[in-house]
Amino acid sequence: MPNVTTQYRMFVPRRRRISGGSMIDLVPSWSNLVTGDAHGSAPDTIEVHYPTPQADAHEANFAFWSILGSSDGEYTDRPGTPGNAITVHTDTAPVTMTAWYVYAGGGGNGTGQPELETDAFLVDQNTFVDPTPIQSVAPPDAWDHSDVSEFVFTANEASDVFALDTVVDPAEHFEKWYALEGGSVPAGQTLQVPKNDNGIAIATYRIPPVAQPPKFGGSDEGVVGIVVGGVSFDGGGGIIVNGHYHPVPPWSPFLAAMAVYEAATALPRESRGKVQTEALRAIVHAAQTMEKQVQAKAATAVR
Repeated sequence: MPNVTTQYRMFVPRRRRISGGSMIDLVPSWSNLVTGDAHGSAPDTIEVHYPTPQADAHEANFAFWSILGSSDGEYTDRPGTPGNAITVHTDTAPVTMTAWYVYAGGGGNGTGQPELETDAFLVDQNTFVDPTPIQSVAPPDAWDHSDVSEFVFTANEASDVFALDTVVDPAEHFEKWYALEGGSVPAGQTLQVPKNDNGIAIATYRIPPVAQPPKFGGSDEGVVGIVVGGVSFDGGGGIIVNGHYHPVPPWSPFLAAMAVYEAATALPRESRGKVQTEALRAIVHAAQTMEKQVQAKAATAVR
């Protein structure tokens, strides 16, 4: 019977920090023994007094759940159901369920123009970290380097923000984007940011789960592919298919998808088509993202 700890914690974005730390417990955490699945819920908003109990009340809005110790490993989730309800699968290990909120009151970006703020969150350490999660921005001149390189100018045009594969801890790789405020749209490791967006987006990072070789047709003959290295997170590595290693260069989701497509030729006929179809979809998405980046660079060059 695992011990499950539930806590509600608030993150204060850089543009809204007045004093003190950036992470605050909203209420004391509590623990209880659970048989089977653990369940949690979180209201959409919580009223908080920041930075002191005497300060005016402002809202903190639900951002996402961070889960540690589940039978599915460590991960984040944003259910989007009434009450932001979540069900966590357990085994015998202790579990921590954290409902993260983002402080929504006061402050500004200090520049007098609309900007997107980005922040990085380490799942396995259950904490926000200061280094920017941004690797590149298209167009490049939309990236604000005046302070901590966590902001993107949005007054002039839309942009694409590409996340770093790792920040701080090289073992934790990019998981997903969460657009907490504004109109940004996550598209894999790219965040599509509209013009005049004044939002906040979080890039989460986690230690990748150990890949298990899939089986097809109910027999061991179909044990085919294992992703190694950082391929599934756009890092360097390769794909082992039927004992043959296919290298994939770093930072190339297009080449990674191509490698999967080619490697799938070694699969049994009943599973080859499905894998190649998914690979083709990934190729199309990667090509569309690359096209936008090329067009943005070309537009910048003629200015």
